[in-house]
Amino acid sequence: MGYKHLNTRYMMTIFSELNDYRDFLKSYYEQRKKEMPFYSYRMMGDKLGLDSSYLYRVIQKKQHLPIHVLPTVKELLGIYGRSAEYFDLLVAAGVSKNSDKKSELMAKAVALRDVERRSLQIAELKFLENWWISAVRAYLELNGGIVNIKKIASELNPPIT
Repeated sequence: MGYKHLNTRYMMTIFSELNDYRDFLKSYYEQRKKEMPFYSYRMMGDKLGLDSSYLYRVIQKKQHLPIHVLPTVKELLGIYGRSAEYFDLLVAAGVSKNSDKKSELMAKAVALRDVERRSLQIAELKFLENWWISAVRAYLELNGGIVNIKKIASELNPPIT
């Protein structure tokens, strides 16, 4: 049982605030400890196939997880899809020795973060009915205000109907 039992808002906060994969493990451990006071590094380590002292050093950011346990860790955390990809990028960035590569991986990870979803209000839906107005305005701004109707119409996708 991983983060699946935690609420969605908690998960969104975790995925939008943490930049080191080991913080996910620490957060998971602390949450489980609150729910079950007898939860231990040994229990968590057993689920991951790791020695409890090694897991403790990982959570303290003194070691990195071995690659072979990553699928088990993601299962324990209850992450999949984009969240799992985000986690993998954080792991790769964490172990990377090359600062340029680390920056590149972190940029990719940040691009995967979810934005909070909400339902649109009626006024917002009405505005989006005429989506092309905003698109044309943005297009004109990007092209220095030069109006070429045929070029604008050919470059907008989907076409204006």
